[in-house]
Amino acid sequence: MNQSAISSALGLTAVGLGSAVISARFQDDWLIPGAVFGIAIVLYLALFEGFRTPFRFAAFVFACSVSFPLSLLGTTAILYTGAMGPTPLEHSDFPPSLLFIGGGIGAFIVLLSGAMLFATPKLRGETVTIPRQSRGLSKM
Repeated sequence: MNQSAISSALGLTAVGLGSAVISARFQDDWLIPGAVFGIAIVLYLALFEGFRTPFRFAAFVFACSVSFPLSLLGTTAILYTGAMGPTPLEHSDFPPSLLFIGGGIGAFIVLLSGAMLFATPKLRGETVTIPRQSRGLSKM
């Protein structure tokens, strides 16, 4: 990894941790913790990475805000439909396996929106398309 990629990864990690500390104060609200995380990431991208796209910033903050309620909705749906079989509710409302799935749902929403909004056009296209070789359309 080059030095820029390392400093970017460390910076984003620090910003994410800082937003978690701030968001701990708003545990009872559904949209605020995601918005705090989204705003922190957007500020980092604007100040240190040189992004200047207000519409993309707003879309990313929106995606971060709705990722928690959507992950909770997905987790609840899995729990109540019995898709994972009978789950014991010993220590909390959700067993750890469902919390893992819910975290994956929320992370996927944030990761996909970040890739679609801030990646290079080539990478953005590779994120949502199937390569030509796997479709059987490779050049002859």
